[in-house]
Amino acid sequence: MRKLLVLVPVLVLALWLTGAPAPPTAVAQDGPNLLRNPGFEGDYFAWSGIPEVQVAHEWTPW
Repeated sequence: MRKLLVLVPVLVLALWLTGAPAPPTAVAQDGPNLLRNPGFEGDYFAWSGIPEVQVAHEWTPW
């Protein structure tokens, strides 16, 4: 009887751990690039004529 009291919870735990589904993996989104010029390529320009604030093309300072 004592063996059964130990064996049943161990079996239930083993079944629960092996039968638990894995979380879904993230899927890469297809479609347009949400960032314009994400690589900061091209020339930089002075924002509002301030030479200390250089910004990549199609970006604005924050």
